[in-house]
Amino acid sequence: MIKKTDACNQSVKRISNLRACLLELGVDGFIIPHNDEYNNEFLPENAERLKWITGFDGSAGTAIVLNRKAAIFVDGRYTLQVREQADTSLFSLHHLIELTPIKWLAENLSSGLSLGYDPWLHNL
Repeated sequence: MIKKTDACNQSVKRISNLRACLLELGVDGFIIPHNDEYNNEFLPENAERLKWITGFDGSAGTAIVLNRKAAIFVDGRYTLQVREQADTSLFSLHHLIELTPIKWLAENLSSGLSLGYDPWLHNL
């Protein structure tokens, strides 16, 4: 497990850089799953995108980063761990059954705005 302070410091810079890239591309947000192109649960280090952006190193979760806010969604196994690892000043933390990423997006991504995603990491 990584230290929260180290991960938080890295997350601030990484989210800032991601938001700058999104602005440059004309995209209003980006979704980051704990997944790889093979839909594995346990990922090689180079595919740990969720850990890289949030500091959370559990085996399941999704983050959404918008221009002005971000959220991370985990299941019941990780509600305590995500509080210890993710920076709550950067991410709102959600149990994915109580508030799904889709419902959160409906509440936070205005009509006409765009959400980026990596098509290799999502299925229909």
